[in-house]
Amino acid sequence: CALVIFYLSKKLKTKHIMWICSASYVFCVLCSTYGNLIYRIGLGEQYETLLFYFAHPYTSIITGLLYFAIGKYFAEHELEASAKDPKKYFLLSAITMVGVMLEYTVAQRMGWVNSTDCCFMLIPNVYCLMTFALSSSIRLKHVKEIRASGVIVFFAHFSVLYAFQMMDKYLGLHIDTLTRYLLILLISFSFAHFVLRMEDRKHWRWMHYLH
Repeated sequence: CALVIFYLSKKLKTKHIMWICSASYVFCVLCSTYGNLIYRIGLGEQYETLLFYFAHPYTSIITGLLYFAIGKYFAEHELEASAKDPKKYFLLSAITMVGVMLEYTVAQRMGWVNSTDCCFMLIPNVYCLMTFALSSSIRLKHVKEIRASGVIVFFAHFSVLYAFQMMDKYLGLHIDTLTRYLLILLISFSFAHFVLRMEDRKHWRWMHYLH
């Protein structure tokens, strides 16, 4: 993704890159959170044709392009973002996070969801979180541990999600989207905490390779 954005930045302005990446992200969301809705409105054949060429676009490089473009935007507007009200963007971050969960929950209950890899509300949530982070004067302790936890949680949550999918498929253990989301966070963070506590012990030092 970084290489694609770097190449585009040689040819286009950041705002044009944002528009191009936004279009690709919308396509990914329609294939993901609203994938089943496409069949209901009679566009299933066209959708199948796209999937033939793109396989699973919502887990491909084109999903990440917009996030890298947003990162480029903030790199160019860091001073502007740092001057904004952190309290306002903390509140907006919380509101948009609720919006993410509501979007997934509604789409799930309506039977629209093909996959839960990306949704529309993630973008304003990312924007608000980045603005809050840049405008806040908070100084965090244990930055190294926080970074390591982030890496572990990111990679661990795929396995936890897969485990829930297998339980749903073979054991009929259906858990609603919001509860599953919270359980995945809890299990992933617990695993990260376990790794960070154990990796300094004599026979467990290999665990530092997990991050």
